[in-house]
Formats: sequence, structure tokens, C-alpha cells
Amino acid sequence: MNPLSIFKIPLLYSGSHQFHIDFVKLNNNVSEDTNLSSYYIKYKILYNTINPLECEVKIVLQEDPSITIYKLKDKLITVPKLEINEILVERTVMSKLNEVYIIDTLTNQILIVKKYNQQKVKGFLSVIKTDKNFTKKYDHNLRKFIVMDIESITNTDILKKDGDFVYFDPIIISAYDFLNNKIYCRWLRNVHDNMNSSNNFNNSYIEGLDNRISLLAEFISQFLDSKYHKYTIYAHNLSTFDIIFILKSLVLLTKRADLKLEPVMRGNKLISLKVRFGKIGNSYRYYIEFHDSLQILLSSLDKL
Repeated sequence: MNPLSIFKIPLLYSGSHQFHIDFVKLNNNVSEDTNLSSYYIKYKILYNTINPLECEVKIVLQEDPSITIYKLKDKLITVPKLEINEILVERTVMSKLNEVYIIDTLTNQILIVKKYNQQKVKGFLSVIKTDKNFTKKYDHNLRKFIVMDIESITNTDILKKDGDFVYFDPIIISAYDFLNNKIYCRWLRNVHDNMNSSNNFNNSYIEGLDNRISLLAEFISQFLDSKYHKYTIYAHNLSTFDIIFILKSLVLLTKRADLKLEPVMRGNKLISLKVRFGKIGNSYRYYIEFHDSLQILLSSLDKL
């Protein structure tokens, strides 16, 4: 028998007064009155306060309280790092297949569910054996990723004056293919050009940008190959800076090859970009994906 098909359990701490009220409202076949005798009310709920942070609940038969139909134990979780308005409850449902729930009582949401058979493991969790075949079979696909970064320069005097409203000029792009243990690198401009004055910098930027975007497109185009199908390219600072040059390069490539760009945005920032290529009819056979490495490791390259 599945007790949850008979009873509705509120997503509140069972030691609270509101849980008692909501439980009675949701279940007209259960009563808290131990002396009640009714044909319609077949079950009785019993509360046992273990301590201020723990409470045990039993639902038993009205006719024979020694027969427990459902049993759970709630524990309030106090985590110092959580905000004041967050209240979590760890709910353990005691049965042959024990279930543990982490509940956010303010949003009435179950955050985590874990099931384990305590009887089978005889009081302890067994160690998961390593499957050697898994490593041999899937290691190839797990290593199908590339890290990429673009280094740029700007005029520091303009940067101090205008902040972000300045020109950033890409000078080099590099990448590393983990599966094939291969390094890629391409210079995009001569770093010995005169960059002292703001006029020289702006003129140099505007005049040579098209050429540098073309070199970037040439660099990225080498990954638009069937051998890189399903590769993930982690570009550092993709969502705020590098995407400007990468997108311009990909737009330039769409004029030469039939590509399809599928961006994913979050909070006005680009989180990932899927590039489909190898078009046959109305579909594409291959794709690569650009992801922002800062979404995984929130630190600068110097600290990583």
C-alpha cells in the first residue's frame, strides 16, 4: 500500500502549529483526538516532539493504535550562510525504502529527494565499485572539449578616463584540445605598433579590426569540422567580452558557409552558443558549443 495515496502531507515543519491545522484540513479521514470514535475517521495522527528542532509523526489505525500506517521525522536545518527568509526541513520517511526530502517551507518546494534501502546495506552505505569499462568506453567523449581565450589590449589613458566605453583590440587567440593534446595559437596584430597616443590607438583599431576579425574567423573555422562534432569550447569571459569578437567572426563565417547560431541568454548575458554546420537539406549534421568558463570557475585566469 502506498500511504501517500491515502494521506496528504503538508510541506511544513511537523512541529509547527500550522502543520497540525493544514493536515486536518487536507485529510478528513484523520483526527488528532485519541478518544474519537467515528465510522468515517479511520486513522489517528500522533506527534512526538523529540527536541525543539525535531518532531516525529505517526499515523495509526483508530481501532488499533499499535498498527502504524505512516511514519516520518522532521528536522529543522539551520545553516548560517542561508538568508533569514530561508527555512529548510529534512524529512525522513521511515519505511523499507527510506526516503529523505529537503523541503523549502516558504516556497513549498521539495529541493532534494534521496532513496536508499537501509536493510540491504545493513546499516551502512556500500562502496560503489569502479567500472573499468566505463572509463574505456566514455573517456573519449568526456575529453571532447577545448579551452579558448582571447588576449586584448587598450589605451590605459582612455580606460582611466572613459572606463568601459573604450576600444579593446584583440591581439592573440589560443586554444587547447584536451582529447588530442594539441595547442592552437594565432597572432592577430603586431604588438609593437605605436599605441602611445589615443589617436594612434583609435585609428589603428578601426583600420585593422576587419583584418583581425577575418583572422579570428579563420582560426575558429578549423573547428567547424566533422571531427569536432559535439565538442564543447570553454571561452573565458565569453558572456561579457570575448563573445563580441567570436560572434563577429561567426557572422563573417556564415557568409562563407551555411551556419546556424543558437544562443542561450540569462540575465542579458550569453551563457552558451551552439553553432550548427554541415547542412543537408533543412537539417544540420554537426555542431559545436561555446560555453562561458566563468560560469563554472568564478575566477580570473591568473588565479586558476
